[in-house]
Amino acid sequence: MHCPSAPDGICEREFDLAFHPSKRAGRRAGSYRTCQGCRRRILRRASLRIIRDPEGRCRPDLFGKLPGRGMHVCPNIACFEAAKRNQAASRAFHKQTSFGDPRTMAATFLDSGRRQALAQLSVAVRSGFLIAGRTAVMDALKAGRSAMVLLATDGSHSLRREVSSLAGQNKVPSFSALDKQSLSSFHHGKPLAVVAVSHRGIASRLSYELKKICELQDSLGEFVEREGHLTVNSVRGKMRTHHTDGSGRRS
Repeated sequence: MHCPSAPDGICEREFDLAFHPSKRAGRRAGSYRTCQGCRRRILRRASLRIIRDPEGRCRPDLFGKLPGRGMHVCPNIACFEAAKRNQAASRAFHKQTSFGDPRTMAATFLDSGRRQALAQLSVAVRSGFLIAGRTAVMDALKAGRSAMVLLATDGSHSLRREVSSLAGQNKVPSFSALDKQSLSSFHHGKPLAVVAVSHRGIASRLSYELKKICELQDSLGEFVEREGHLTVNSVRGKMRTHHTDGSGRRS
């Protein structure tokens, strides 16, 4: 059986499995799902799953494992809003279903994704596969020991540019999804701007979670954690605006 070439951005192995001869037509657990917002086919692991509760309201399936029928959307607020606007939930569940507030649901997925990413980083720490700090990460990239790089969203631009460039040269995926305070638990409580994962299995699972976090952050206009930390709309560090009267004195 001839298998077509995989589209850009899709793992060759996962694409080949989707067209494997032993994969029966109509098999229930496929590798792809259709987004109910934009109607694109996306990898199941790259989608967000929503279920219907007994009261007829949509609820986020944060781990993608709750029983029953589910609907899938891309990790993008535009798809959440399109799904609500087109009443996609009622069609997907074959019952009248209230979708709720798209931004609230997307934010819930975002917060859950951050917690899951931190949990997977904890696994890497306990297993001895986490590399922390600029010098250690740069050395690991040069030696080919890094499978994935995570940069703090509020790290310096020069550091992010330097590490991202080196990671790109070595064909190592890099993400910017958590802030320095969130990563501090992996650095004796001190703010941490960059970490790397050396285990390819952990890096692969973490990469899927980080991709969804990055897409949700970009679509929601968020780049770091909201609880007490800087955000895109923050004015922390800026001088207060003073109003003056006609004589130039502050009012």
